[in-house]
Amino acid sequence: PFESGHLPASTTEPFAVPIPKLQDGLSAPRLEQRQELLSVLDRFRQQGSANPEINQNRNFTKQGMELLLQQQVRDAFDLGRETRATRERFGPHEWGQGALLARRLVEAGVTFTLVQCGLKQDWDTHSANFSNLDKMLPPLDRAIASLLDDLSDRGMLDNTLVMVIGEFGRTPKINKNAGRDHWGDCFSALVAGGGLKPGQVVGRSDSIGGYPIERPLHAQDLFATMYHALGIDTQTTFHDHQDRPIPVLNHGTPIAELI
Repeated sequence: PFESGHLPASTTEPFAVPIPKLQDGLSAPRLEQRQELLSVLDRFRQQGSANPEINQNRNFTKQGMELLLQQQVRDAFDLGRETRATRERFGPHEWGQGALLARRLVEAGVTFTLVQCGLKQDWDTHSANFSNLDKMLPPLDRAIASLLDDLSDRGMLDNTLVMVIGEFGRTPKINKNAGRDHWGDCFSALVAGGGLKPGQVVGRSDSIGGYPIERPLHAQDLFATMYHALGIDTQTTFHDHQDRPIPVLNHGTPIAELI
């Protein structure tokens, strides 16, 4: 649901999600008065400029106000509204509570959430790979399994695409520091929900996980599958600030086994 450099350093520390709230001494009516004054100033500024970024900035401000003032938004971030059993099911760590928050945000109508796991729990295991993974994998496994079960129990899984993926694999050979370095030739991804066909393993690597030997797929194929599940045409292009056409996908086709 977020990407932050200030997550707890330990996977076992209590995990609390800060609920958006007003600063001490600032009431909702006072904030609304400030917003009205800002709107007046924005109108003057817009009259003297045709810059479209003014409207963009105003939209950002509006979204920030909604985050502070709308009860529905505040409730979505409040994990205390979940039962103790549900919170314990996901686990008392950033993985579990982050996954639970992601489900709450999706329930509230958020169309995209990111659970970032590992800014302090470093998955870049160039050293001590195995001892680090012994600590990091169990919470991750628990969070993923609990999220998928929870979405299924609530009838949300078919309409929610869940993807668990990094940007590359790890070297099949262990380095001198008992670590595994970056490896782009072979890695895996977990995909669930979103109307895709479940219960499959697509593709196979050699015995050391070094290279694909059966049904090799590219990351672009995974993205094409994601777009297919979301109903997005892979031939779509958008225009950047210089009005250059940018394709949403350079190449790749949806993975037939999943659709």
